[in-house]
Amino acid sequence: MNREILLEMYEKLWNADKDKFTWNAILKDTLEKLETFNTKKNEKRMAHMDVMNHEAFNKMMGYPLDEVKRLADLLKEINRNRIVELNQRDLKQNGIEND
Repeated sequence: MNREILLEMYEKLWNADKDKFTWNAILKDTLEKLETFNTKKNEKRMAHMDVMNHEAFNKMMGYPLDEVKRLADLLKEINRNRIVELNQRDLKQNGIEND
């Protein structure tokens, strides 16, 4: 795709008026097309890498990444509940009633 964009630019430059403004407009248009193309290409590559990273993690850990995330969230909730319990206990031990 990059090759086609550059060939299109070359053809436009060849057929365009030889003034600086026209050439700059053609170059600007070409750079925008290349940037758009490369951004889309990188987004696809990143999505593919994300899938690969999940698969590599699953293989390395022996557990699916989604299961590990679920267990981590559960552990956070358990810890949060335990902190609340200990806080309530401390309040009662110090004679402070919770409404």
